[in-house]
This record gives sequence, structure tokens and C-alpha cells, in this order.
Amino acid sequence: MKNVIFIILSTIIVSCNQNLESDISETEKTISKVQNKTIIKNFNKSFEGTINYKYDIIMTLVCDNNSLSGTYTYKSQGVPLKLQGTIDENNKVVINEFNSKGSMTGVFRGTLNTNETILKGNWSKPDGSKEMPFVVSLSSNNESSFQKKKNNSQWTGKYNFVSGEVHNILKIKGPSSDGAIYFEIEQSGPSCMGSGISGTAYLTKSNVANFEDDESQCHINFTFNSNTIQVKEYDCGDYHGARCGLFDGWYSLEH
Repeated sequence: MKNVIFIILSTIIVSCNQNLESDISETEKTISKVQNKTIIKNFNKSFEGTINYKYDIIMTLVCDNNSLSGTYTYKSQGVPLKLQGTIDENNKVVINEFNSKGSMTGVFRGTLNTNETILKGNWSKPDGSKEMPFVVSLSSNNESSFQKKKNNSQWTGKYNFVSGEVHNILKIKGPSSDGAIYFEIEQSGPSCMGSGISGTAYLTKSNVANFEDDESQCHINFTFNSNTIQVKEYDCGDYHGARCGLFDGWYSLEH
């Protein structure tokens, strides 16, 4: 009888030990996995570099619990774009880019090195097209020093240009502090009532702004002078009839 009890107790002890060893082994595996993962530290840093090895940019990134936010600026344009994204335990980064209207205009996908000094990967349009490499490294420069600041009423006003029987009216508001300029062009005449276009152009130089239409190939260039604005359009035929003529011309400020 004692032998039977001993055998039963021994079996129970061995079984418990095996279960305990199994639990310890699983715990050790979990700890090992956690230890091998990169812990992302919160940070607020400035980075400088290029997109496609030729477009100079400066970027401000804030990391908070694996969420990324900030802005970046093309040095040649001086207009900040908003950034919002994430970074995972392997330092893989996905950052969406937004313009001043809140429209998503690009995506950065890449890797931040373990020292948090170099971020590199590929930039593309939201649909994955126009992919280009990018690389930025830690910088002591301040992004705001590259941003253009303008008087909000510098070019605000109503401008006119007459070509034959067509009267062109250009309404301007801006630029705002981020270089955005709202515009509206109306055409009136015997054959083109209702023709026109409106949108937001962005400064690329101190007195030059560009507009690109997201829904067509239309592109408009504005060159600002003291009381006149030169307008040059490209492929904007969808916005005016052939008899209306182009939006091109020197528009004079209406006093």
C-alpha cells in the first residue's frame, strides 16, 4: 500500500515539475522577446536631408508613445507641410503628409536608426506613384528659419485684365503665414459667361506662386509685383471655352 501511495505522489510531483518547467520556459521566451524588441523613446528632433537626392528639406518630428507628428519644409519653397504617422518596435516609420487644406499629399515610408539620428526610405504620392528615395539626418537647424513669413494683406485685392471682348477679373487673398494664396479668376464676355477657376496657390519664391489642380493637368503661375500680377496658365482649357482665350495676362490692381 505504501508503495502504491509513493508511486502516486511521485507521479504527481513529476507532473507538477514538468508543468512548472513549461511555464518557466514560456515566461523566459516572452521575456526574451520583449528584451529583443526596440523600445521607442519619446523625442522632439530636427532632421535635414533630401528627397530624390536633389530636393532639400528640413523636418521637425515629435515622437509620443509610438505616434509621430510634426512638419517639414522644402527649403526652396518655405511652406510647411503637416506630418502625422507612426513608428513601430522595429523602428519602421510610416508618415502621412498633408497640405494646408488638410488634403493628404504624400507618404514617407522608411526606417529610423537605433540612435535616432538618420531616417531614410521612400517618399511617394498617397496612391504609391512617383516614388522617390529620401534621407534625413539629425540637425541643429530650426525649420522655422527656412519658412517664408508674409503680410496677410500684401497682395489681397481685385485685379483686372481685358483682352478683346473678354474681361478677366482676378481676386487675391493672401499670402497667409504658410505661403498660401487664395485666388479666383472670372471671365466675362459675349461667348464665355461663367468661365473661371479658383483654388490655392503656394509661394515658391518671394513673389512667385504656383497652383496645380488635383483633378486635371491645369497649372497656373502667378508673378506678383507692386500693383500688377502676371498670370501664366498651362493646360487649363477645361476651365474656359476656346472663345474666351487663356487666363494669361498682366492684371492691374483695381483702386
